[in-house]
Amino acid sequence: MKAMLVVLGVVLMAGCASTEESAAGAQANNQDDDLICRQERTTGSNIRKRRCRTKAQIEQENELAKDQVNTILSGPETSTRR
Repeated sequence: MKAMLVVLGVVLMAGCASTEESAAGAQANNQDDDLICRQERTTGSNIRKRRCRTKAQIEQENELAKDQVNTILSGPETSTRR
């Protein structure tokens, strides 16, 4: 139980640390083919890196992160067979 809480805490902190956006680095476009560039900090570093992705890639990464958190929160899968 303790290990699961530690893992959840690390995942949540990593998600918060990597989503900071600089006003100068953001390009808000509504088309899927256009790149959206953000200045993001890597976890454990104060140096920002420019990361460019499409809107579809950003949405896919957000869904993956939500699925991972839901998997952690749902607990371990147990088998009823013996």
